[in-house]
Amino acid sequence: MNKKFLNIVKIFAVLSIIIYLSFLVKVISFQSDAPKKADVIIVLGHSITDDLKPSDWLDIRLSDALWLYENDFADKIIVSGGKGPTDRIAVSRVMADWLIENDIDEENIFVEDKASNTFENLIYSKKIAKENDMKEVIVVTNDFHLYRSGLITEKFFDNRILFGRSVDMSFKKIFAYVKEPLSILKFEIENFFYGGEY
Repeated sequence: MNKKFLNIVKIFAVLSIIIYLSFLVKVISFQSDAPKKADVIIVLGHSITDDLKPSDWLDIRLSDALWLYENDFADKIIVSGGKGPTDRIAVSRVMADWLIENDIDEENIFVEDKASNTFENLIYSKKIAKENDMKEVIVVTNDFHLYRSGLITEKFFDNRILFGRSVDMSFKKIFAYVKEPLSILKFEIENFFYGGEY
């Protein structure tokens, strides 16, 4: 292995670390927007438990959506999330049930049950929004996921708010922070080759 090749490898490694850290800083420092009136609240799915209840982080997202709804920031909600490999039903069905149990009228809930990742959450939710003339959206997720969600949301919605409470620090959250820059990089590469048109 010659010296020139080793130098190229070192340069590539340093650039990769710099890019990773720059994304990590953005993920950690990104703040939730102040909510304002919109046509619909889009709740991004997360995992569910074996007994078909929202996981802790999904419960926070749904609680935020409920608060926004009850405070008249929007009167419609899209819940987005498909059926994972170990799930018995789609995540969005569990989300809808949670909202109904908390006194939200079923007619105000739209269920998107095909998405398997954040990009699909938003592209399929966009279809529902377009069919129902919903232009201004509030996207609800958790704090560590806000930055990437914002990058994707801007591809589909001109008028958008990103909203999410901070979840408690834990090893699980640290792992989520570590993983987010890689997911962002994957999205940016795919977006570049796709041409940015959807």
